Amino acid sequence: NNGFEIKPQDKERIFELIFSRKPNGRGLGLSISKEVLNAEDYDSLQEMTVEEVRSNMTKEKMDEAKEQIGSDWGEFQSIEEISTAEMHQRNVKAAVVQMVVAYENQDITYTLAFNTDMQLAAFGLQ
Repeated sequence: NNGFEIKPQDKERIFELIFSRKPNGRGLGLSISKEVLNAEDYDSLQEMTVEEVRSNMTKEKMDEAKEQIGSDWGEFQSIEEISTAEMHQRNVKAAVVQMVVAYENQDITYTLAFNTDMQLAAFGLQ
C-alpha cells in the first residue's frame, strides 16, 4: 500500500466521485469500486470493464463465483478495510483496490484493478 491513511474527517467523503487528497488525483477508484460491489446492473458493469474481462462480468458468472465462496452471504453490511496501491508490471500501470466487505454471514475480500482509463481490468473474490 503506497497510498495514504484515511483521515477520520474524510471517511464520509471517500466514495464521492471526484474526492481526492492526492495532488493531481482523480478520486475515481473508491467510487467506482463501491459501484462494482453493489452493482445489480450488469450491462453498466460490463461497460466499465475492459473487453478481455467483460465476458466474466455477467450475473451468471458472478453468481457462480459467489457460490464457490459460500451459498448465503446475507445482506451487505459495511466495508471493513480498504487498501490501495499503484502497480507497475510489464510496462502496464494499474490502480489496485482491495476491500474486505462485511455481509451478514461472512466477510469477502474483493480485489479490483483499474487501468489508466479507470476501466476495470481485473476482479477477484475470496
